[in-house]
Amino acid sequence: MVITLAPNQKNTTPKVIEAIDKLKNSGGGELYFEKGEYHFYKDDAIEQFVAVSNNRSNIKKIIFPIMNADNITINGNGSVFVFHDITSPFYVYKSKNIILKDIIFDRAFSPTVNMKVADKSDNGFKLLMDKKQAPYYVKNGNVVFEREWGEFSTAVRKIDLLMKGQHRVQYLFAGDTSASTSNLPVSFMLTDAEEADDGVYFRYRENTQAKCIFEDGTELYCLADGSDRESDVILLSNSDDIKIENVTIRRGLSMGIIAQLSSNIEIDGLRTDSNFYKDSPTLTADCMHFVNCSGSIDIHDCNIENISDDVINIHGVYTSLKEKYNDKLIVELKHRSQKFFNPYKAGDILDIISPSTYEVVSNFVVKKAEIISEDGGLVEIYGDYTNTNSAIDLGFLIENSKRMPNVNIHNNTFKKFPSMRVSGSGKIIIKENHLSHFDGALVALDLAEFWMESGRIKDLVFTKNDLKDCYGDSFISIGISGVNDGDAFKVHDSIEISDNTFSGINHKVIKAGGIKNLIIKNNLFNTGKEDIISVDDKIISKEMC
Repeated sequence: MVITLAPNQKNTTPKVIEAIDKLKNSGGGELYFEKGEYHFYKDDAIEQFVAVSNNRSNIKKIIFPIMNADNITINGNGSVFVFHDITSPFYVYKSKNIILKDIIFDRAFSPTVNMKVADKSDNGFKLLMDKKQAPYYVKNGNVVFEREWGEFSTAVRKIDLLMKGQHRVQYLFAGDTSASTSNLPVSFMLTDAEEADDGVYFRYRENTQAKCIFEDGTELYCLADGSDRESDVILLSNSDDIKIENVTIRRGLSMGIIAQLSSNIEIDGLRTDSNFYKDSPTLTADCMHFVNCSGSIDIHDCNIENISDDVINIHGVYTSLKEKYNDKLIVELKHRSQKFFNPYKAGDILDIISPSTYEVVSNFVVKKAEIISEDGGLVEIYGDYTNTNSAIDLGFLIENSKRMPNVNIHNNTFKKFPSMRVSGSGKIIIKENHLSHFDGALVALDLAEFWMESGRIKDLVFTKNDLKDCYGDSFISIGISGVNDGDAFKVHDSIEISDNTFSGINHKVIKAGGIKNLIIKNNLFNTGKEDIISVDDKIISKEMC
């Protein structure tokens, strides 16, 4: 079955929902769009609570609800899809053999506001802003941005300040606010906002923990929409055999693609169009993010540029053991961005890990797992212990290491991005990519310290890549978060870094620790610097690598 839609300036949401329902009930088919421009609003969207890792779990307004459906193709035919308000454009759930192709994704309004730092002193600083580009007003020490969907106020939210061109971030709180200052990954300022002729002046409060890290004249932008990551472009959950082909993102709110508990995903020709809107990033969060997926992930022939967060992030989730019984574990999702996400399925074989040694002391085979607390932070897991080597204590880490994919990242061009993060027990090959203007081209860290993202690597090959212009401390960083490389437990098995070319070297090229078998060979380092490779906190001669 093929259902065809024609372009118009009205709300296309109800027609899309009706068409997908027909395809689902007929066993599959294609939703074909005649080439043109289509607009999608939250009116008539499907409302459903969605639990999504590393994002905000809440009731989403879904435009393309591909749920419990198989064999469906969404063919945009090169059309421009313009999404209004804060919505979830594509949600694929418990579905198989789904293709999303030939779509140009856009938002009606920029999710960011451009700013420039001025008049910085010990008392505060000014942010220059254009009211025509982004209307705002100041009230009782708070800044209120007027958005398409409503008002963004510092009375309930913090402002995320991001530096253009480099990945430097600081949080800004203004006025009395209900926004939480706890458990934040970067520094934050406490201020009161005051109206100024050409922007807003932020006066420091006496109890501020930090002051502005940006110098006068620094160009910034803030996320005035979706700082809680609640409007990802494509969300895949518990689905198999997915292909995303020839999709372009002009500007998106939150992540580009987030996939969880899904298998066999191919991303072919994903692009960001950073030239279409020169005043804002193409994505305000990760471009491609995968959590406890399995099977294979194949990412190729993509061209990604000018994004605010990781170009790729592949990881699992650590939970913390809170209670243990003969046939049951109760574990806690420690990081707030993982609340309501259940990383376990029946049949999964979990590792129980000592946080002091990273030793796997036992395994636990899952029979049933479900969220049991109102705040979405506790998971009850029924099953059986196997291979118990020593005592199991509360606070031990639980990792679903077997539910991790084989990964092939090849023939891509990534530019102006913070980092690419990969981990997992599958075979990971990163080959023949062009990577430039980044903080860290490859970051392979076990992130148990803060993000509770599991990252023990089984077999990774990073080869024949061209890398240049690193803004951060090193092109490649491998280890354990919060632990010096020299003190790191050997949690990573085999990593090969070979036949790559490195240019634009300011600091280190490779910083590595916690690896049982590390191979560095046949790389070209375009620099006269000697101390560019550090393994276990010891400098290694580049001539040996």
